[in-house]
Amino acid sequence: MATVEPCRLRDAELIAEIGERTFRETYAADTPAGELERHVAEAYDPARIAAELLDPESTFFLAWLAGVTAGYMKLNRGAAQTELREQPGVEIENLYVLRAHQGRGLGQLLMEHALDEARRAGAEYVWLGVWERNLSATRFWEKQGFVEFGSHPFRFGEIEHTDLLLRRPI
Repeated sequence: MATVEPCRLRDAELIAEIGERTFRETYAADTPAGELERHVAEAYDPARIAAELLDPESTFFLAWLAGVTAGYMKLNRGAAQTELREQPGVEIENLYVLRAHQGRGLGQLLMEHALDEARRAGAEYVWLGVWERNLSATRFWEKQGFVEFGSHPFRFGEIEHTDLLLRRPI
């Protein structure tokens, strides 16, 4: 059985581990090893995650499948949003499901949870950025009713990728 639970400060290391693993699964084949290592060391540092967990405008959730942690999601509101920072919107900054657990409905479950949270926050829409070459993720978001409204660079180290910006009304 799959469940979604809010994260607590003590979950910082677990979130960092899942984030690093899913990032490697997605980007390792297209990123020089040194750049990848530098990025995961910074982005998935448990201390950094702990600081993000303390931000009142960000909320993390863990996804569990049969008692095993299978993914996580991070939602941002207001000034915590990475780009738009518009009050009527909620950003899905991360919705990561480990490759071994994909195709089991966890992404859908997390997405429904995101919509519920956005409704509670009074949002009019949810938005996110997805790497343009991550075709499976792009197809998932399109099936969820998201449409492209722009793009932005996603830079780590000397590498620059392009993220498509997608939005869906609540």
